[in-house]
Amino acid sequence: MLTIRPFRNEDPPKLLDIWQQNRRDPQRTRYIAMSLADLDAGPLGIPFFDRHCLQLAFDDERPVGFAQVGFAQNPDGSSLSSEVGHIVIVVVVPDCPEPIAVCKELVQACENVLIVGGVREIFGGSPRPSLPYYLGLYGGAEPISIFDADVPVIEAFRQLNYEVHQNTRRFERDLTNYQARILPGDLHWRNKIQFQIDDFPPAKHWLDAIALAHCEWLEFTAFQMENAQAVARVRIRLSLPGPDKVQRVYDGNWNAAIMDIRIHPDFQRKGLGAFTLGEILRFLAKENRVARIEAHIDDSCSGLYGLLRSLDWREVETGTIFTKEVR
Repeated sequence: MLTIRPFRNEDPPKLLDIWQQNRRDPQRTRYIAMSLADLDAGPLGIPFFDRHCLQLAFDDERPVGFAQVGFAQNPDGSSLSSEVGHIVIVVVVPDCPEPIAVCKELVQACENVLIVGGVREIFGGSPRPSLPYYLGLYGGAEPISIFDADVPVIEAFRQLNYEVHQNTRRFERDLTNYQARILPGDLHWRNKIQFQIDDFPPAKHWLDAIALAHCEWLEFTAFQMENAQAVARVRIRLSLPGPDKVQRVYDGNWNAAIMDIRIHPDFQRKGLGAFTLGEILRFLAKENRVARIEAHIDDSCSGLYGLLRSLDWREVETGTIFTKEVR
């Protein structure tokens, strides 16, 4: 018999067991190694965690899945919004009986929590600027969508009348033995641009501070030499070796992820973006021993697809962000 209930203090080992069962499945490579400490520091450790926002599914006594919800932030990031909610993740074990039905029950339980909280719109996934609950733990650097390979979850959202809000793509670039590609325009920008690198970028607001708290970050800012105007800024998250992170790195090297990239409107489509990313990749490969870098891109930034491909990035996974209005 299937039952759904909210989180209890006794549940972390159950959540971890569900996670590890997925991680052992060779078809589910998006599940990164996670410990109880990671779980406590991440999804369970946010200051506004509410047990009703984490729902577990049981087949009789056996835990077979869970789902977590969160509320969006308001436009200036000063607080959470009660009008927009996210179902940030839905997970079921690989041998789950009737996985689509279980996913639907979990999604509906999450909907009820959000509706009681007063939301008017629900997203399946975590479109920006939401708080990344599973940052670095699921689906790579920034799990902003429901991955298309999670077929039961995708089908559950569709059957519950969710509409597609955006499509996403995850790109990767191997930086072992990195050789920089020389692109047209590089020499032009090399004589005009200098970079500033900050290893502790300031938080924009308190929700940004929460996201920054448990990771290592680098921020690259490109300035024009002639007038010191900032024309590009890229924020990078680093995954570092440590007691609970050893299995997240490849060959003992660090991993990196592009979390934000901004090019001044007056300098877009002029080769500055390619030059900036090329210089960043060169720095990361040489100075930080980064073995791999990735980026999650949604439809609103589709112009980056060609830019990443020009720098030999490969597309490794697609996803979908769903939306549904509450009536």
